[in-house]
Amino acid sequence: MTRAVLDPGVVISGIISPRAAPAALLRAWRAGAFALVAGPALLRELRVVLLRPKFRRFLSEAQALDLVEEIARAAVLVVDPPDPPNVTPDPKDDYLVALALGGPGRRPRVRRSRRPGRAGLTRAGPARTSPERRPRTITSMGFGGPRGSRPARHAR
Repeated sequence: MTRAVLDPGVVISGIISPRAAPAALLRAWRAGAFALVAGPALLRELRVVLLRPKFRRFLSEAQALDLVEEIARAAVLVVDPPDPPNVTPDPKDDYLVALALGGPGRRPRVRRSRRPGRAGLTRAGPARTSPERRPRTITSMGFGGPRGSRPARHAR
């Protein structure tokens, strides 16, 4: 079964926008399309952010805590990596890459994007060496929607 780490921001986006790609990922995970991987730091970040007052219009405190508990119960729980690789623009997100790689000492082969506004990881080599994917990309790969379906493109 495919395993995936969802950034807490993706989970929160799925709650806020029920028709967006992140919400489709949450539905797919709940339906068993993939195994969600989580660790204590991810659960802690999700809990802290969801308990902020600005999220009360989307879910109550009890619902927020229930969601974190649901993830803690149903996800593949792993130990937080002690020394995550320094590969993201925000060092506080490096633990997510380490969770996706599946163990300490494994380093992704990545390069930084040169395009303005595209800070983050881009693929350098086989897809398995660069675990970051956007929610829309994942749903277009068949997770979160009917197999083979692609999300509608937005006009630019």
